[in-house]
Amino acid sequence: MIVYVDTSVVAKTLIDEVDSGAAVAALDRYGEIGRLFSSSIAITELRRAASRAGVDVAITRDALRRLSLVQVDDELLESAGELPGLSLRSLDAIHIASAMSIDANVFVTADIRQAVAARGAGLDVIDQFA
Repeated sequence: MIVYVDTSVVAKTLIDEVDSGAAVAALDRYGEIGRLFSSSIAITELRRAASRAGVDVAITRDALRRLSLVQVDDELLESAGELPGLSLRSLDAIHIASAMSIDANVFVTADIRQAVAARGAGLDVIDQFA
């Protein structure tokens, strides 16, 4: 099973939030039944989120080691730019296009707007954190 994990979920495992425990449990569960993927933009997104929250940025390395990263290239960026949705944000579009490029079986996100866009793109979405 190919499980695509948006940065919003991984960040919850690093930053103490109300649903952090659920995010940790979900990643553990999905990691046992499939391979976890995210976009290479997660490197920057996680480090910035950790920095804003006062979390040691080095901790992001451990989180990133759990993921196989989809490399962003021009073709993927073009695909992301062609996704429908007036309110679809650029980084969310890159995540959705990344998941589509690897034929992900499931797309896990904690972002409500991204979940709507991912469903609209035909992805099977898990958004219990949203």
